[in-house]
Amino acid sequence: MNIIATILGLVFAVGNVQFEMTEIPGGAFLMGGTKEQQSEAGSTDLPVHRVAVSSYYIGKTEVTRRLWKAVMGEDSGDWLAEDLPIEWVSWEQCQVFIHRLDSITGQPFRLPTEAEWEYAARGGNGKQYHYAGSNDYDPIGWLYLNSQNRTHAVAQKAPNGFGLYDMTGNVAEWCADWYGAYSAETQIDPTGPKEGKRRVVRGSSWDTSTLNARLSAREGRDPSYSFYDCGLRLAMDGQKGSETNNRLFPTMKAGQDSVMKIHVAGQTIKMLRVPGSKIMMSETEVTQSLWKALMKKNPSSHKGGSLPVNGVSKNDCQDFIYKLDSLSGYTFRLPTEEEWMYAAQGGNRGGKSSNSSDEKGKKQKTAKYKKRKNIERAAVVTAMIGVHIDVPEDATLALFNESGTQHYAYAGSDYIDEVGWYNTNSKQKLHPVKQKKPNEIGLYDMTGNVSEWTTTIDSVSGKYLVLGGCFISSATTAMLSEALHLSGTTQSESCGFRLVLEIDE
Repeated sequence: MNIIATILGLVFAVGNVQFEMTEIPGGAFLMGGTKEQQSEAGSTDLPVHRVAVSSYYIGKTEVTRRLWKAVMGEDSGDWLAEDLPIEWVSWEQCQVFIHRLDSITGQPFRLPTEAEWEYAARGGNGKQYHYAGSNDYDPIGWLYLNSQNRTHAVAQKAPNGFGLYDMTGNVAEWCADWYGAYSAETQIDPTGPKEGKRRVVRGSSWDTSTLNARLSAREGRDPSYSFYDCGLRLAMDGQKGSETNNRLFPTMKAGQDSVMKIHVAGQTIKMLRVPGSKIMMSETEVTQSLWKALMKKNPSSHKGGSLPVNGVSKNDCQDFIYKLDSLSGYTFRLPTEEEWMYAAQGGNRGGKSSNSSDEKGKKQKTAKYKKRKNIERAAVVTAMIGVHIDVPEDATLALFNESGTQHYAYAGSDYIDEVGWYNTNSKQKLHPVKQKKPNEIGLYDMTGNVSEWTTTIDSVSGKYLVLGGCFISSATTAMLSEALHLSGTTQSESCGFRLVLEIDE
């Protein structure tokens, strides 16, 4: 038995029959009927959900009749050429084949999980396609319209971004999982339902229409039956615990450096730890230079690389994050309302103590303090913009925590001109990030410039909360206690966003 290491993977031999396994680096992706799958995505492709997979190896091609015959002593199929993919094999027969192959090679081969199959099919190059490697089926796959009603020799069409052949068309491929409905939850190395009646089949075949050949298409088949259009592709585990795997999620521990710089697409993203939490947050709002580096087009109303991107919907932000995850190996997301507010208030460093000696004193002082501070803040705003503003008595309730600690009206100050761009000082346009004073933990522009999307849906309006105020907000509407309520598809010039990473404690 020979094992030959290559730059991209491993080459194995059974007798004089060689086959290659390609290494797939671990990473995170959105699985299911994502945007590029278009309207053809059906209910079985949904909901789209975030998945992380560890590194693994997968067959560069589908298992051929030549390899099947070398292992099993016989083969099956409607055509005789040995470089054709094997078909007419059941899931159970595939298990027998793999068991014998393991005995011959001493290696633990298996079928890929459904998540591994889709991650490999997507190609991992940052750009996503409708089929496995292209938005046009003909260069990459044998389907009903170009197959002449038969299978074809493997690796005759162009490979996808991982160098894998025939992930669309030729023969459909058995996966390891039982077939079941998708969950919306984020998953790491999922293996499907614990039991079921059908096994997952992916990849389409020579007899599939273009309508059903999207790479997210899936079906379940009886594992004891063989099918005229179904074969297999091998998989095996990669190096568990490798540097690549550790980058699936950040592994920063408590007590380690509170700053992390991530380099991607020629850009640097600086993430700061939010004290007292399990998240890191980007030092600035996502800039136009970072957006354009990944998305190629710039939707912003005022152009400039160091300006925050604006005019983006929550759905647009998710598309950006998906590409960022694919390129960086990390799993970014938008903050929740609670995370955003906690970070804006400076985490456990924020606020100004009430200086009471006990809980009762704190609560009494807080109750007496609120009205006085509201009057003072109204005076501050009047002095700044020359217009009297009546501030409701309960306007600062959100700025007090249970212990009576009073937080600033804005992110890092009671004086908005110190920390934010709003309608009075912005000249009605965006400004470069990091021009105003940061808050207590070093986050810039959490007040003003652009309002920032969160993942929190308001229970009354049913819309997403957008926080922080923007360059056209008044001093009142830019306060931390205020929020916009917008549909996830709204592309407002007011809106941009900030990134979050979770910390593994």
